Amino acid sequence: MVRRLTLLLLLVARSAAGATDAELRVTNAVIDWHIAHAAAFWENEVRPTSETMAGSGRHSGRLVALDTTIAPRVRHGYLHEELPPAEVARLERLVSTPLFRHYAQLRGGEPIEALRARRDVLVVPAARLPGFRRTLDDVDPERFYQRYRRARGLLLLSAPALSANGNEALVYGELMMVFSQTGRLFHLKKRAGRWTVDWTIEMLSMPGC
Repeated sequence: MVRRLTLLLLLVARSAAGATDAELRVTNAVIDWHIAHAAAFWENEVRPTSETMAGSGRHSGRLVALDTTIAPRVRHGYLHEELPPAEVARLERLVSTPLFRHYAQLRGGEPIEALRARRDVLVVPAARLPGFRRTLDDVDPERFYQRYRRARGLLLLSAPALSANGNEALVYGELMMVFSQTGRLFHLKKRAGRWTVDWTIEMLSMPGC
């Protein structure tokens, strides 16, 4: 009896420590967005016959994704182009909300459980990313593409922050592609039981290609 009770407590504790169904769905929606964005970039903007700083444009491989979360960005980093005034105002309104305060308190380093079941993303630990220390800034793009020659890019994600009512979420993601780097804050909403990206705001952008 005692053994069964101990096992039950261990299972409950493990479940409590893991990602919730909502967190998994939110993270998967953001991963899907990045996969589609990277595919469109290589197929429509670069094209297979083009030459890039990492060789030809035939980058048809999977995205590479870090297996653990990064800390979310709460302020703008370097922006290649200024944000439209409407987006600046939207971000300013968001910063004062409980959801953003919860988001800002997140820390990196936790396993991203949503990646475990995916086969359309190559999941790697930090040790396999050339130059990676704490942020994407430390990754050497040239060395990255030498190791992952056909990769469409490198994806890093924060943990998701969910609102108290369970209908809104924030996630931060950074994507590096051919010497370009973009960080976006994603706002998601749950509609009819399905999580979708409502809008995104660039928090970091550096030109490349």
